[in-house]
Amino acid sequence: HVLENRSISLTQPGGRSSFTGMNTIRIRIPDHVLFRSIPDGRGVLLDLDRREYFALDEVASRMWEVLADTGTISNVVESLVLEYDVDRESLQDDADRFVRTLIERNLIHVFDV
Repeated sequence: HVLENRSISLTQPGGRSSFTGMNTIRIRIPDHVLFRSIPDGRGVLLDLDRREYFALDEVASRMWEVLADTGTISNVVESLVLEYDVDRESLQDDADRFVRTLIERNLIHVFDV
């Protein structure tokens, strides 16, 4: 069985609903999803159920790490705006697009607390 290579891009257009400003939204990473960091800052998400892996660039990897560490989507923007030279609105748009992609590919589960 071969793993299928995919990538998650933060530059693809998406809808305008925002997850990052919603403090009651939490995420859970399913058991079938694994993340591995690469020393250059990039990362790989593995979907064991679908036998796919997703290459993440440095920013997407960092977003994943914050999601995994905090369990909250709102913390992504708060953390990364301090780490990168980017305006809050652009970062929020990227984070929302990233989260939507993760949800669509069943790589995270989102729930309201």
